[in-house]
Amino acid sequence: MEEAKLPIFQTIKASAADVCRIIVELPLHCLAMLVIAALNSVMQQGLLNRIAEDGSTFEINLYVIICSLPILIVSAPIFVAFHRFIIVGDKMSFSDIWGGRVLVITYCVVSLCVSIVNCLGSLLRDVSGHQLDSPYAWMSLIVGLVFSVSFIVFTIRISLVYPAIAVDRDDVSLRWSLRNTKGMFWRVSANCIISISIVLPFVVLERLASGFGFGILSIPILTLSVFFWVIIYTANLSEIYLWRSRKGFVDPDGYVCK
Repeated sequence: MEEAKLPIFQTIKASAADVCRIIVELPLHCLAMLVIAALNSVMQQGLLNRIAEDGSTFEINLYVIICSLPILIVSAPIFVAFHRFIIVGDKMSFSDIWGGRVLVITYCVVSLCVSIVNCLGSLLRDVSGHQLDSPYAWMSLIVGLVFSVSFIVFTIRISLVYPAIAVDRDDVSLRWSLRNTKGMFWRVSANCIISISIVLPFVVLERLASGFGFGILSIPILTLSVFFWVIIYTANLSEIYLWRSRKGFVDPDGYVCK
């Protein structure tokens, strides 16, 4: 079977067009996402201020994990709506989202499981940092790094699960995603990195605002950063799914089925 090569810049261009369409055609969903992003930004800013005061990064990261999970649960219906709009052209109203709550719950459970595993890696790295004086510190640090790299690879390889769940694909599973992203790791990674880099100006602006004493602007800038990150990330995964569907998905026997 010939290896499929994801067209990086074509996919990014299509994702950018999807972002514009989402903002124009799903304004209420975007408003809801902005509110969620604002709550997330307020939480982050408060925790960052605590880090500056006492420097207890492990405790703060633990708080971030605990506080981020409800945010993820609340935002899952919006993710599903964005995926469905891009892939099947379905403008889900909030009542439609409630009617499709099984999809939303499944999407949310998978997202939570992946996020918890990621959080465990972050906590492991923090523990490693606190044990630098220990003779076994290097072992802990290596385990943390290996765990983090493995998680990044795993996350990218299972990324097709999210849009597949949103459109209610029957045969979706982690193994299905691994099979259909085989040989695509570096291109999917490059595609995601280039797409997400669009929010870097917001990060720079937030740092400049904080550095020059305009901390009051940090929360609005962080809110816009999270908002655009969510839409861009969702659009990107949806376009990768669409491209894979046009090329044909790989069945368990290794055959491409269009």
